[in-house]
Amino acid sequence: MPLRGVRIEQKNRRNKRTGRGLRFGPIEIKIGGQRLRPRAVRFVEKKERIVVMRKAITLGLVAVVLGVVSAPAAADVITQTELFSGTPDFVVPLTFDRFDPSMGTLLSVEIEMILNIDGGYLLVDNDGVDPAVVHAELGSSGNLSSVDVSLTNVLGQPIASNLVTFQDDDFSLAGEDGDGPNNQNNGPDEATLTGGAYSNSDSGFIHAAFMGNYIGITTFDILADINQYFSHSGGSGVEGAFGPVFADGQVTVTYNWIVPEPSTLSLLGFGALALIRRRS
Repeated sequence: MPLRGVRIEQKNRRNKRTGRGLRFGPIEIKIGGQRLRPRAVRFVEKKERIVVMRKAITLGLVAVVLGVVSAPAAADVITQTELFSGTPDFVVPLTFDRFDPSMGTLLSVEIEMILNIDGGYLLVDNDGVDPAVVHAELGSSGNLSSVDVSLTNVLGQPIASNLVTFQDDDFSLAGEDGDGPNNQNNGPDEATLTGGAYSNSDSGFIHAAFMGNYIGITTFDILADINQYFSHSGGSGVEGAFGPVFADGQVTVTYNWIVPEPSTLSLLGFGALALIRRRS
């Protein structure tokens, strides 16, 4: 690329031996009408190139810094999941990591519990004289608690404090057939709800007033309290017997956060711009 203010001339001459054609003469470089010697030419070229390179580097750094400062903070998600399983009733502690504040700024904490059931049965027996329509429910209930962190959602309510997963059905039962209390003979006054696979869940975001409990470099425990659940209604003389379900599920803690803070980026950007202005 030619340099500004620099004029390059080359005189073309005829071949003295043959008198034909052209041959290229020596190159003369002039700045402001003054011819320069080769060494001076090299010095001017070098100085001009240094100035151009410095300006290009400065502009490039400014563009990079402005791009970083104007770019939004990057959002990210950390998800931790702990599993549980067994035949109710049981209590299991689940351990999670707190959010490390050196990573960035914590925006929200979400807690979710999933409770699955399978198997089991509930038998209902009408010992009353009159027929009855009986509603039966079979399943498991789950409750989360912690002494390390709060499980209060944005509405001020506990998350997964009484999550119930169950199946249900209605049965038309005849009156007492003579088997008597605490006895079953598979007669018309009896019915059985056979357990299958069902699932339920509950989740919520932690109230901002309690998010500080989740920040640090240590761990915390959440207790999952899983219990058998069954119910029947619809007749005054109905009794029941059950076989427990198998329960399993999971608790998930999700951190939504950004890194780094926008204010930190701004300070970094303005500091870099000030340094560039001083150097240029």
